[in-house]
Amino acid sequence: MSALSDAVAQLVDETLDADHPLAIASLGVDTTYSVLQSTEAFAVHQSSLDRKRSAYGQAVWGRIDRGRHWSAAQMDRARLHALCIRAAFESYFADYDYLVTPITLEAAPQTSDSSTITRDQLLKLNTHVSIAGRPALSVPVSLPGGRSLGLQIVFNQNYSPSIPAVLKRCESCFPSLYD
Repeated sequence: MSALSDAVAQLVDETLDADHPLAIASLGVDTTYSVLQSTEAFAVHQSSLDRKRSAYGQAVWGRIDRGRHWSAAQMDRARLHALCIRAAFESYFADYDYLVTPITLEAAPQTSDSSTITRDQLLKLNTHVSIAGRPALSVPVSLPGGRSLGLQIVFNQNYSPSIPAVLKRCESCFPSLYD
């Protein structure tokens, strides 16, 4: 984890505490994302989901199918939570130009490790950004042995004026990425 901490320290001057409003608003985001994502996916696929079940693969079919099973109260809570997350990002970006968060806390998994548990653990680290609809840049953090960790640099908008400065900072902090 020190490689990740070292990389973050090169990109930011201060870190957020667990009691920061953005961190608090993001608690439970995995459930919110699951409800919203599966509901949206089910709406798109409902006409063929059951009829073409074998074409989806079991894991994908299951993630889409759960979208038909959420209660109205669960969907309302998820939508309200998403609004809270978006508001927290708005507030954050009133004071900051960008946010750096991990994409992985351990070495990135091998392609062969596509388990549901691995997927869900990784999603917990970036679903708040997806729900907020913010653009993010992924930056690998090299580890000995060729594996890597990942950071994402989140911006307020696609054409944020801070992007060129952050990219320049990345170039000086992680020169091996630019060789």
